[in-house]
Amino acid sequence: MGFTEFLENLTPMVDLARILAGLGLITVLLAILKRNAERRCWRSFKVRVDDWIGRLRESENRHPRELDDNEWRAECERMLTDSKFSPLEINQILVRVART
Repeated sequence: MGFTEFLENLTPMVDLARILAGLGLITVLLAILKRNAERRCWRSFKVRVDDWIGRLRESENRHPRELDDNEWRAECERMLTDSKFSPLEINQILVRVART
């Protein structure tokens, strides 16, 4: 009995969702949420890169120019992962960078 009451209470929400979907508002909302998530990831990545460079300067053990391609890739993958990028996004970013 409680389940049917729950479904009856959801009926107005379904109608509202259909109206919003018809107007494209759900799509716009999802696009805004995705954009904000991507911006958060890039801000976090920038902070991590700045911290990494600062640690390299302070340690004075190695200069970034001394790193080979595999070391650069490993560092970039680590920072991108820590910044909450998905594995697919990380691969796409690294492929684009390798082309340039």
